[in-house]
Amino acid sequence: MGAVMRKLGGGRFHAIAGLIVLGGCSESVTAVTSPSHDCANAQSISINGQTGSYTITGNCEKVIVNGANIKLTIQSATVFELNGDENNVAIGAVNSVRVRGSNNTVNYKHGPSSVSTSGDNNVVEPSR
Repeated sequence: MGAVMRKLGGGRFHAIAGLIVLGGCSESVTAVTSPSHDCANAQSISINGQTGSYTITGNCEKVIVNGANIKLTIQSATVFELNGDENNVAIGAVNSVRVRGSNNTVNYKHGPSSVSTSGDNNVVEPSR
């Protein structure tokens, strides 16, 4: 550490050390297993599995979906991540969407400011 501090300078070292500390923080994610869930207090949730319908109310900090053939309705999410195939998602409001997989559809009413997709035949578009 002393060599890094001398090479980068004191101010830069403190910024890097801050990132290291923040990087060690863990995020609490609640696994949702019932068909409905309320994201009280902006929590982060995950839905994992194959074939199911879910309704998420409230304002979620992060929603992560890992699975296939899932139908999902979300009231609001700051971050939405989808990993899988053949999923259909409707979101009221969202800031960031990331989709990985194939043949997924994500419709939203408000947002997002950031969209990232990888895979084939993924659609992220405003609701009609």
